[in-house]
Amino acid sequence: MFSRSRNMSIQRRILAGYAVVVCLLVAPAVYALMCLHSVAGQAERSLSHGLGRLRSLESLQSEFDLAAKLESIARALPDPDSQVRDRAAASLARLRRLYARARPQFLYLHPETEPRMDVLLGFGEGLQPGPEGRRPGPPWSDAELAEIRGEMFRALEAARERMQAETVATAQHASSAFRISVAGVLAALFLVGLSTTFALRAMRRPIRRLISATMAVSAGKFGIAVPVTGDDDVSRLTDSFNKMSESLAVFEKMSADFLSIASHELRSPLTCIKGYVGALRATLPDELLANAEIARYLERIDHETDLMAAKVSELLTFGMIEAGQLQLDTREIMTEGFLLMVAEAFRPIAIERNIGFTMDIAGVPTYFQGDPDRLNQVFLNLLDNAFKFTPAGGSVVLKGSEADGMLEIEVADTGPGIPAAQLEQIFEKYARVKSGGPRTVKGTGLGLAVARGIVVAHRGTIGVKSEQGKGSRFIVRLPVGGVEAADRPQAEASQEVA
Repeated sequence: MFSRSRNMSIQRRILAGYAVVVCLLVAPAVYALMCLHSVAGQAERSLSHGLGRLRSLESLQSEFDLAAKLESIARALPDPDSQVRDRAAASLARLRRLYARARPQFLYLHPETEPRMDVLLGFGEGLQPGPEGRRPGPPWSDAELAEIRGEMFRALEAARERMQAETVATAQHASSAFRISVAGVLAALFLVGLSTTFALRAMRRPIRRLISATMAVSAGKFGIAVPVTGDDDVSRLTDSFNKMSESLAVFEKMSADFLSIASHELRSPLTCIKGYVGALRATLPDELLANAEIARYLERIDHETDLMAAKVSELLTFGMIEAGQLQLDTREIMTEGFLLMVAEAFRPIAIERNIGFTMDIAGVPTYFQGDPDRLNQVFLNLLDNAFKFTPAGGSVVLKGSEADGMLEIEVADTGPGIPAAQLEQIFEKYARVKSGGPRTVKGTGLGLAVARGIVVAHRGTIGVKSEQGKGSRFIVRLPVGGVEAADRPQAEASQEVA
């Protein structure tokens, strides 16, 4: 049964749930309607029978009074005419018929004995005039008249009490049916809520796993596999996601391998070109080197070779980061000397472009641990971007400080800023910022991605704060004690937890 439920699709589960809900809610409602219909019919019948009993007893009482009056008139007259006798006989016949209908009420008063009214009215078996020895009805004595009237009064009161008791019983039956139907509906709602809760939990679990894996893939972690259980729509979606993640992981590895191989293959010819440029400068006669056009060509070849070498180095570093093969040569670095060396490369650019360049590194620690070559690549990239996007007359600031055992280095500029919608994307590979600045900047879009990979490898963080029209601030935080110091608190915390 459970295996079948696992293989059901979401649509079938929902339809099955709706069917169960309908059954659970409709069954008590149908039962309640049937009970109420039965109670209504029973109440109608009871009321009709009770009213019939009351009418027959009231008619019997009225006819008895009429018969008694006629009989008394007949006795009072010395020689009553035939009309009076006929009316008395007709009244007595009607009295017999009425009593025949009302006799069950007198039997109800005397269930074990013959009703006294049979004797008082002078009726024998079959409600016919009594045989010899049984006194006929009229004329009645005063005591018999009082007894007949009392008997009819008691029968009338008993009929009323009986109708009232039947009405109360019917009302109790209706109330009981209503309570049962309400209890059934509440139980159905409880079961529906309980089953819905379990169904939602069962459906949320694989969806949550799929959402977590999707977020991981969107963050660049490929090759994640989510467990597949069952054969429903969510399971098929999960299986498709696993195949997609596996394909992305393969493609990512191929891309990283390609970048690594291409970078390695390009470095050799670039080194060769650089060497031949140097050889030409060393071997060409002075009169040729004095030629402005030849000197410009050699300078251009040398500059483009350096630029190409920097791009190839960036590609190689990015390939190692993507492949998880980035190696750090960690050593002790003198903080002020390192930052001064990085800033010195941009002094000529600041003067050439009329950009103010200031440093504030008074609060930095004396030393910190890191790979100087890799970190130099990070800050050269940040400063290069700052100078590229800052217009003439603007300013660039390199600021350093120490907080909570971390070295914090900030690169700020007064460029056009970064749109808020792109702040979370600029550290992704191949991301290009559309800042709307005056200068169109070309590049691979890997600089900030490489910078982030190097900083993360040092167990640090890199972030940006920007406001359009007011510039940007890139903030790098590195552990002063290096990678080992950054890992030590986590190890100590894990030991304390253990």
